[in-house]
Formats: sequence, C-alpha cells, structure tokens
Amino acid sequence: MLTSQGWKYKEGLGKEGQGRRHPIATVFKQDRLCIGHENSGRKVVTHTHQEIEKKAIERQRKMEEQKKDPGKEIAKKAKAESRKRVAMLHYLKQ
Repeated sequence: MLTSQGWKYKEGLGKEGQGRRHPIATVFKQDRLCIGHENSGRKVVTHTHQEIEKKAIERQRKMEEQKKDPGKEIAKKAKAESRKRVAMLHYLKQ
C-alpha cells in the first residue's frame, strides 16, 4: 500500500523521509505481574527489524528453491514410487 503511494523501502516514513524506517521492537512479557511492576525480571526483545528482514530473506529463498526445477522434483517422486513398486513386487513373489 505504501509503495503504491511513492514510499521506498530505504526511506523513513513522513513527508521528508525523516520518520522511522524500521518497526518498533516488541517485548514479550513472561511474568504474571502487572505492566510497569518494578520486579518484572529480564525482558526479551522478540521482534526486531533484523529478525523480520532475516525471516523475509529466508522465506524468499525457500520460495526460489521450490521454483528451481519442478521437473527434478517430479523425477525424484517417480523414482521413489518406482522403487516402492519394485519392492512390493519382490515381496509378493516370495
């Protein structure tokens, strides 16, 4: 939606591109105390922009792997199925 309105990934939000470029990191609250309690313990950042970008790159890599050569995948499946059939025939002949 933003790209259709002229926003570029390398720029921040705002009229002059001065705003945030990356999402705000979130913190997962693991205890059962109220928000703002002084003895909250250790907080763990669960979603940083680096992690989001890594996941996007990994997702894109997996999609490219799946698109590489469907013919090879079909051949692998056919060969495995053939082996199963041969094994079944040997079993039935015994």
